[in-house]
Amino acid sequence: MAKRDGSRLWLSGLIAAMQHAERPDIRRQPVAPEIIAELRAQLTLTASLRSSPISTLRH
Repeated sequence: MAKRDGSRLWLSGLIAAMQHAERPDIRRQPVAPEIIAELRAQLTLTASLRSSPISTLRH
């Protein structure tokens, strides 16, 4: 059950972050270059995982 609780906590945090980011006053603010660089690195990592067979991914 601990894994389920952790997953729910993670999902709750994601939802809260998305709700925060959708606010117009937040959306108007510029994004720091280091955050964009981190996002690009994460997307590159995610893209490289997609080229791996699905059977190697652990959920």
